[in-house]
Amino acid sequence: MLKALFLIAAMPALVWAAGMALTVAGRVVDENGAPVPKARIQVARPDSPGHPLLSTDSDAAGAFHLEIEDRGIYRIQIDCDGYFQFLDPGVRLSEDVPVEIRLNHLKELAESMDVRYSAPAIDPEQTSDTKQLHSPEIQNVPYPASQDYRSALPLMPGAIQDNAGQVHFNGGGTNETNYRLNGFDVSNPASGELAARMNVDTVQTIEWEAGRFSPEAGKGSAGTLEIRTQMGDNHWRFGGTNFLPGLAVQNGLYLSHWSPRLVVSGPIRKGRAWFHNAFDTYYTANTVSQLPPGQNRANSLTATNLTRVHWDIQDKQILTASLLINVNDSRRAGLAFSIRLKRQ
Repeated sequence: MLKALFLIAAMPALVWAAGMALTVAGRVVDENGAPVPKARIQVARPDSPGHPLLSTDSDAAGAFHLEIEDRGIYRIQIDCDGYFQFLDPGVRLSEDVPVEIRLNHLKELAESMDVRYSAPAIDPEQTSDTKQLHSPEIQNVPYPASQDYRSALPLMPGAIQDNAGQVHFNGGGTNETNYRLNGFDVSNPASGELAARMNVDTVQTIEWEAGRFSPEAGKGSAGTLEIRTQMGDNHWRFGGTNFLPGLAVQNGLYLSHWSPRLVVSGPIRKGRAWFHNAFDTYYTANTVSQLPPGQNRANSLTATNLTRVHWDIQDKQILTASLLINVNDSRRAGLAFSIRLKRQ
């Protein structure tokens, strides 16, 4: 009887204590408003930044929830692979005002480096083996034929390039891997190989996922290779590379090599729609000096153009369209001279 009376008397205090926890809703998005999943959010007091009060992860829609004791100013730190770190020591949190935080993709290497140790953690929700290459690694780590993003694939552990230039993942054949570009299958329908080319400057992330992955990625015993490219934002951006051609003077002056790359992006409507266009061409010419003029040169031209459009129709409705064009033209391929011997 005394225990029952004690519980009845303590119930208002328990209800009041439970009501002290305030739930703050938030969302993590990128510079274009697209959700950022698997972002680690840490909240701490401004006067004790080294002791986080709580931490959580964003879901597939970029949403997260925080349980705080009271309203006020908090320090928020957000980390996500492939994005710059977000750090703000003065964020006002309240259950009445949702929090939206924007993360920017990694696009360049910084001059300084801050290395911090983080204890290895096991993510029970990650059931597959995942390896990634980001834009700074693809553009700055030296490797042969750096104008082709496919030459950077061997930088990932478990990927081996054979003599023909094809990449094998986990010892499987090239046709045993699913190749996807921004969510669309770009595998060669006949051979199953990765034949699609694009401007290496527009590649943002290359992610190889092996083991257990989503059924939407299709089938493939060697895994799935997902290629994600950049998208425009509210600022106009222009970029050009290798615009100076290479000349040769063998049997006359001629254009021997030219591989310009051009990237243009910007807003169609600020805050609502953006576009990104990446053009790339690769031209080579070889001369066989033993042949007569006009018949002694073999040339090849490869051109690619990737156009992407992103439109935020509403807060929860996003439309993205991509168009990739590959053109290849080779003339007098395998040109060589021959010697004929006459019997007397």
